[in-house]
Amino acid sequence: MKIAVFHNLPDGGAKVALYEQLKRLREQHTQDVYTLIADEGEFDLKPLCRKTFVYPYETVNQKASGWPRVSGDLRSFSTLKPLHREIAADIDAAGYDTVLVYQDRLMQAPYLLSFLKTPSLYYCHEPLRMAYEYGLRLTEDVGFFKRGYEALNRALRKRIDRTNARSAKQIITGSAYGAEYIALAYGIHPKICPLGVDGKIFTPSGSERKNRVLFVGPTTGSKGYDLAKQSLKRIAKSARPKLRALTPEKSGRFSLPRKQLVEEYASAMVLLCTSVLEPFGLTALEAMACETPVVAVREGGYRETIVDGKTGFLVARNPAEIADKLSFLTGHPHEARRMGRSARNHVINNWNWERGIAKLNEYLKVTAQNTDSSLNT
Repeated sequence: MKIAVFHNLPDGGAKVALYEQLKRLREQHTQDVYTLIADEGEFDLKPLCRKTFVYPYETVNQKASGWPRVSGDLRSFSTLKPLHREIAADIDAAGYDTVLVYQDRLMQAPYLLSFLKTPSLYYCHEPLRMAYEYGLRLTEDVGFFKRGYEALNRALRKRIDRTNARSAKQIITGSAYGAEYIALAYGIHPKICPLGVDGKIFTPSGSERKNRVLFVGPTTGSKGYDLAKQSLKRIAKSARPKLRALTPEKSGRFSLPRKQLVEEYASAMVLLCTSVLEPFGLTALEAMACETPVVAVREGGYRETIVDGKTGFLVARNPAEIADKLSFLTGHPHEARRMGRSARNHVINNWNWERGIAKLNEYLKVTAQNTDSSLNT
């Protein structure tokens, strides 16, 4: 088939998944990429596609305040929308069989979905979380006007996200938890197209394990770094492992190449995952593929990938319980190695990319046929 692919994803697990999916889809399809991102970094999509079309759009730091923040919001409601209309017209004119649409870091569900005439398959990892979750509410002590502005901004974005998402011919997602979340937010029951890990890239290195706990992600926001620090402090100093945090740069991009990331996984005793309601959690799979057991909160997608007591531990969001499991693994290296071997076997057998790509190909075919039997039922 001839497929158009759209994305405006930030760096992170979703971007890695996109790269891995396109790397495999190119074996069966002709694919062109339409994007707002000129510099893709380590996961450059150009070698995976026939053509790449970049539509320049100046982004504003999402943490900006004052006029830069207001200006960025206004442009996302005005300038961004006609740009997506232009992209949709270009795609429709090129005669593709279907369009594989990924999320837009500026609006979540892209405006593009509302303008496309070509059948579209929307790969949605999560709805606009700040519009639904109490934990992501505005907690700053701000004035009446700023609070009112934030409430209006979120309400508009929530409405746009839902409208755009429901415009897709089909919606798929990467986890059962994500499917439930989407059903709650959009009133649509998507199909699941599982993510995976390349077991030839993520492998145990054979190097000596260091007495440290690995944390991957920003130290602010919903990734749970504060909980990770609190948990480590519960362990006696004489036995306390070092907490090693791999954090992104201000741009959101990790400067650490994937080869070095693999070495970090392979040399740690355990990976600690404390994100709040993580939709999937690709880092947990990557670590397990490197024979590193995982301690993760019993929430979101972690419940689907980690086998409690076999490939790691699922725990309550409680520092004492987390500390207990970390102490057990770092204090019993033989048990940690046994769990690590089980973890890799589990990933190789159940979370390889071939399984997910087979599903993705199936859904692309159904979408291209533009049949009346929608996947969103």
